[in-house]
Amino acid sequence: MSFNVGRLAFLEALRMVSLVIDLNLGHPVCVSLSSGLLTLRADYDGESAEVEGIPCAYSGEKTEAVFNTRYLMEVTEHIHTDNVTIRFSTDHQNAAVLPEPQHDYFYLFAQMRRG
Repeated sequence: MSFNVGRLAFLEALRMVSLVIDLNLGHPVCVSLSSGLLTLRADYDGESAEVEGIPCAYSGEKTEAVFNTRYLMEVTEHIHTDNVTIRFSTDHQNAAVLPEPQHDYFYLFAQMRRG
């Protein structure tokens, strides 16, 4: 499973949801995908932030994953292409972030566990 999204739109959405959390503590962001749309949500200390309707190239059933907000932001900031593809492993526990168009590097990270 994978989706492709505009890097700057994705980064801006991550920055918006990160306003309610402490990035140094590694708080999670919920990434929800439905056909053609991405939603990000972060909750912390009774506050909540959500960015809905980010266009993305995804066709499939609605799915959700939780990742460390800071890791996603750092990876996305270091990619300098217009788009990124996030590809999940078959067990949805790990993901790779690839620049689009593809280069000779990519980033790997693991999904956060829900407690």
